[in-house]
Amino acid sequence: MNRKLIAAAVTAAALAGCHTMPCHGPEQSPVPTRPQVSIVDGRHIVVNQEPIIFTKAQVNVTIRWQLPANGEYRFPRNGIDFEKSADGEIVECQPSKDGLEFTCLNRHTRPGSYKYTVNVQRGEKRLEPLDPRVVNM
Repeated sequence: MNRKLIAAAVTAAALAGCHTMPCHGPEQSPVPTRPQVSIVDGRHIVVNQEPIIFTKAQVNVTIRWQLPANGEYRFPRNGIDFEKSADGEIVECQPSKDGLEFTCLNRHTRPGSYKYTVNVQRGEKRLEPLDPRVVNM
């Protein structure tokens, strides 16, 4: 009986952790509103989903790119920089959480594929940018 209670408590704790932190196991899809940005070998920017895809029903959603909370890297003022074709479609882009997050509002008023640049830096050193896409279906 005690083993079942302990197993239930461990399961509940694990599920609570997934609720407060993004959990992306092989059986779970990335969440388009919360792309995770990692730095590999101190030189390469990696986004955990490419492209980031939004279905027709996902309108006026905030995309929140996140760097590791315990890392030394930050988004500068132009941390996520969309190409001109996204003007009016993906708006209100700005860093937050002391540069650990970067948010943009995806109005999703029309379908399209929008290229953006991810800029990350450590102190004054900027990494080579990455150019992924957001796709509105």
